[in-house]
Amino acid sequence: MPAGKLGFTAAEYQIRENGTWITQKVGVVRSNGTDGAVSVRVTNSSSATPGRATRKVDFIADNPATSTGTSQLLSWAAGESGIKYCDFTITNDDLVEGNEFIPLSLGTYKGDVSPGEIIQANLIIIDDDSPIPAHRWNGTALQFQNPDGTWGDALDLKGQGADSNSGISEKTIRAELDINAYGNSTIDLTEKLLSIHQLTASSPTRIRGYLSTETRKSDRSRPTYLYPDMSESPGILFDVVLGVEQTSLSLKLCPQVLVSKQPVFVAVDNLLPQSQKINLSIVGIA
Repeated sequence: MPAGKLGFTAAEYQIRENGTWITQKVGVVRSNGTDGAVSVRVTNSSSATPGRATRKVDFIADNPATSTGTSQLLSWAAGESGIKYCDFTITNDDLVEGNEFIPLSLGTYKGDVSPGEIIQANLIIIDDDSPIPAHRWNGTALQFQNPDGTWGDALDLKGQGADSNSGISEKTIRAELDINAYGNSTIDLTEKLLSIHQLTASSPTRIRGYLSTETRKSDRSRPTYLYPDMSESPGILFDVVLGVEQTSLSLKLCPQVLVSKQPVFVAVDNLLPQSQKINLSIVGIA
């Protein structure tokens, strides 16, 4: 009896950013024989290029006993057939980044087994965040634009007991940073933005926001995919990777990025192997 074949069950799989599977899980099936023990590794590809998911930023390959992070080992005993599944933990952030895909491939076959019909597949992460609709300020009143181009009712955010100088408005903070190769820099936004909803950088960077210096110090200071042994601390407001093509990213307006009456500490990592000036733009409501 032959050892059989190992191949993906489909060429495409889909999972929501909240971890809910739309299709079946990523699976590999053994067919056409069960002679002897066999195994195969499911390799995942990672990239900071827009449209591609980044390992340890957008997803983590689970199964720690059989996973190297870059691949997952699936094994079948002698006489065993059927489907084995790979699990992935998806980062449920509040960034408007669109759908992203993870290229998957089969390799490092063990046993007298042959490749199946499908040896390459894509895992699509379906983004569940929406961009902030067009809006405008009239003093302390905020209006959102309707799909037909008209403007909705104005909502006054001044609040009771506020004086005439306490208006709320959209503000853009700009900074020029000199950062060494793979180095990092920190900005203290003492302007106490009520929210941050747009980040723009002139070069490939990773940008993270914190509410305290303690959280900043306990967090890793380098990109995870360059220094995977460093652990990540909780309490990060946002974690954004901007590449060569995608230089700007919107953050969903939600409680997770609300930083009312507190300074924000923003860390910027240079993702290139040379020193450079990075122009950073942070748009928020103050």
